[in-house]
Amino acid sequence: MYYKKPSPLKPVGITALIFGVLGGYISFQFPTTNSVLGNLAISVTMGGSSAIFGAIVGFIIYLVFKPTSTSLMLREQNELIRNQMKGTKADELNKLAGLRKNGAITEEEFNRLKNEILNRR
Repeated sequence: MYYKKPSPLKPVGITALIFGVLGGYISFQFPTTNSVLGNLAISVTMGGSSAIFGAIVGFIIYLVFKPTSTSLMLREQNELIRNQMKGTKADELNKLAGLRKNGAITEEEFNRLKNEILNRR
């Protein structure tokens, strides 16, 4: 499986939304004028500027925590190694047959393990 580099849109969008909502809510809770429309306009403006600030913070978070190309390659290598180590069902059955032939496992254990392997996806 090939790992793609993550997009900065998710952390930027999330922090922009959080900052925007909080900025608008806080400015609406502390009115600065006697007019409801004036307070609403101020809260929308504060929400917008808070969203811009949140987008900047989100981008900084993305830059700090994004995985490097080296870590992405290591992840991919580890997955390939894991897949190669699994082996096929036939390989596992041959190993079990060898263990039974050498007397390491009983016939009942062999049958139980064989059924587990064959019923696995």
